[in-house]
Amino acid sequence: MVNQFQISKVQNELMNWSFGIGVAMLILGFLDGFFGSGTAFQGELVAGVKRVGQSSPLSLVEDLTFCVANLLMWWVLHRCLVRRGHFGMQLALVTMMVLTALGAVIGIIPFGDVLTASGFYRQTTFGAFQSRFPFFNSFVVYLAGFVLGTGLIRRYGGYLRLYGWALVVFPLLDSLLQSFYVYLYTSVGGLTLNELNTYHGLAQLAQLALAIGSLALLRRSVSVDADERPDDGSDLNQHGAIQYKIKR
Repeated sequence: MVNQFQISKVQNELMNWSFGIGVAMLILGFLDGFFGSGTAFQGELVAGVKRVGQSSPLSLVEDLTFCVANLLMWWVLHRCLVRRGHFGMQLALVTMMVLTALGAVIGIIPFGDVLTASGFYRQTTFGAFQSRFPFFNSFVVYLAGFVLGTGLIRRYGGYLRLYGWALVVFPLLDSLLQSFYVYLYTSVGGLTLNELNTYHGLAQLAQLALAIGSLALLRRSVSVDADERPDDGSDLNQHGAIQYKIKR
């Protein structure tokens, strides 16, 4: 059973750089939210959907850079799935990549709210769409990640299976962490502001660990030294088998 996909040295360097930059952007985003303006690390569906922030140019750069790094890592994984002929998992991963990129583009477009003569902001049609899009976008990305994750769990072992579990489980844990803080804030009485801030900080830290863990498992799912043989009973397609023999 294949535990890692084999990649070229160029792809390996691309994965290393993308992983390092992605982790750095996650940590910077966490610190910016935790010690900055108080807009806090927003959490994410750890499959790769990160809401593009609009609070400051710094957060915008952080989120867009993370998005690009994550897309590059997914692209390497997609190349491996193409080589093995997994159409369903390819389609799921392409869906995740397209919707993640679309979410980033929509997030950076000015929402265009209008200041009325009475001093109130009137939300435009696009602004209303922009505020609702992340939820539905994240939900569809999670469904695609669920399809990809279950495929990896069923067909492979090792880090590939672990990354499949991360795609299925980590987003649910992330959502539970967000819901738990909202529950404390809205439904639990007797908590001081300092206590709420402490719980919020712990939830943010756990979300950061989930995000970094997902990236780390994605990075470990491919390797230059992986043993990906065409005669191991796996489903390596003919094109991939020819490429393998040429490399050997």
